[in-house]
Amino acid sequence: LEGQVKERTENLAAANKKLNQSNDELVTKNDIISLKNQEIEVFYQPIVDATTHQVVLLEALARWNNNGEWVSPMAFIPLAEDRNLITPLGELVLNKLLKDLTEFNGLDIPLQKIAFNLSPMQFTDNTLMSSVKNALKNSVIDAAQLEVEITENSLIKDIDITVKQLKELKSLGIGISIDDFGSGYSSLSYLKKLPIDKLKIDRSFVSSLPHDEEDVAINQAILAMAKKLNLTVVAEGIETEQQAIFYAENGCDLLQGFYFSRPAPFAE
Repeated sequence: LEGQVKERTENLAAANKKLNQSNDELVTKNDIISLKNQEIEVFYQPIVDATTHQVVLLEALARWNNNGEWVSPMAFIPLAEDRNLITPLGELVLNKLLKDLTEFNGLDIPLQKIAFNLSPMQFTDNTLMSSVKNALKNSVIDAAQLEVEITENSLIKDIDITVKQLKELKSLGIGISIDDFGSGYSSLSYLKKLPIDKLKIDRSFVSSLPHDEEDVAINQAILAMAKKLNLTVVAEGIETEQQAIFYAENGCDLLQGFYFSRPAPFAE
């Protein structure tokens, strides 16, 4: 399986590079102004129980409306990192989702958590913990209602710093999830070191299900491993009923994808 995963990862990296190049054409130096002015919206995508399809989590996703045109996060997140704007951008998203979560709680919606993403650069920022603590201090939300998602590739940037930051976040009661699992080159030994609660299977292993035998084998191996490690598994990128059925029958816990809902603003 290792060779299959590596080949899939290389193909995914090439596709992402091509997408980034096309998105870069949308972003000019003048566009930095709108990013600095915090013209960012937070959309939410449901994560549902694999058996009942009841919504149990939401993932918060930053969206940049740049002069009426939506710019992919794959373009503006690297842009924010390059311009040292990723920390204030992350704080903006966190404060917005805490405000929205307060309203969700007031509607008596049975929502367990809201997940939000942290970039690799944020993990090397020594202000990360203070900004998270301040945001929580200024809200009525319990940290246990939050979950941090970090991509698998982020783990190899500086594993010692990453482990330290994740342990501090976990000590606050915040859940930890590894996003895009299977898409990077990180060692499985990291799973023993990291205080994680969930694995999110990368969508590149989902799209060909249930007809691709290699993808079936890879997914079943991930699910079996996660079960032994007592980790919750989310399959992301679900677009068909057949994919949803496959994961339910193979013991996956949670599902996410356009089959259930596209990301949408809080008002929707």
